[in-house]
Amino acid sequence: SGKIDVLEMVGMLLYMGFDSSLEQVHEIIIQSDVDGNSELDFQEFLHVMATHELNHTKVLRQAFKRICSSADTCTQEQVSDLLQSLGYFPGEEIFHETLMADGMQDTEEFDFTMLRAVTGQCRRHLAKVARGNAYFPEIQIHLMRKLFQEQLLSGSAENIERGGLVCLLQTLGVPMNTLQERDAILHMLEEARASATASGAARQDGSNSASIAFPVVLHLLRAIASHGQMTVMRRELKAMKDAQVSHAEVVEFRQVFNQLAIEAKTEVAEKEAQAAAALAASPGGRRRSMPDLSAMARPRRGIENDAVFQELKASLFIGGRALCISVGTVIGMLRSLGVRISEKQLLELTNKVRDFAAVDQG
Repeated sequence: SGKIDVLEMVGMLLYMGFDSSLEQVHEIIIQSDVDGNSELDFQEFLHVMATHELNHTKVLRQAFKRICSSADTCTQEQVSDLLQSLGYFPGEEIFHETLMADGMQDTEEFDFTMLRAVTGQCRRHLAKVARGNAYFPEIQIHLMRKLFQEQLLSGSAENIERGGLVCLLQTLGVPMNTLQERDAILHMLEEARASATASGAARQDGSNSASIAFPVVLHLLRAIASHGQMTVMRRELKAMKDAQVSHAEVVEFRQVFNQLAIEAKTEVAEKEAQAAAALAASPGGRRRSMPDLSAMARPRRGIENDAVFQELKASLFIGGRALCISVGTVIGMLRSLGVRISEKQLLELTNKVRDFAAVDQG
């Protein structure tokens, strides 16, 4: 079409090592989507890249002035501190390798141009690492590795089998009940292998396609999340158009909404865990002679209450579903802000929610 949508733009920024997320989609639209069609043509794309580079340079220069005080240069130690403060520090070993590659290993004073060059190299290294990790944050990768290790058939195994993958995906809420759902995942699995190999995170090994390495699982989950994100974004843009809400207003409300949704989801998970524990402990609960065959595909007790687990599940946009909050939560939030809501307005709000839900299901 000669244009790219905003999610594709975010993906490109991530690939280049810039910190971008779905939450920044609307910011990009506000700044660059001149014709208002929620897609970027080549001129708008150039505007995004120029704006991003200018903002990055501005932040870097401000940090440089702050850390160097009145001087025009900073020491190697100060460069290290600055990179850490901006989230671009790759670790001591890589940092010194970067300096050596640029012939700066013995440099004692760094001006802004030199700092910018070192920052660019470190950012590109971190971007490569992020691509290998399928852009998941470290805290979520740690959790996923634990879930992955629980599916290993032996202590010496490095890969899981397809059965283990099914259990892992079901733990994260990925539907795997029908043949169609499983076929769709297997199709994405082959793409995930190619993506993990291209990123350098996994070696190419077609000898055992039933064996799945951890990096491949990460890239599979990223593919699932990307598909869901596209669905969410299209639905959100349609809702914005129908409700006549501006991108700027979306940016203002998103942070509050996300916080409410995470709190509500955690509260529901806690209640479900308590109910399950009460059922198991009751005399009329599951007979002890009957094993719970769904236990393998269900989060172990406690993890469903974990905030990181809930954030991970939300970030996967399973089935194109974003974070949700109830009408009651919305009403409570509005009333806490002093907004009066009549019975008529409450009915209108409820009907509007049902209308949007009907569109989602259709």
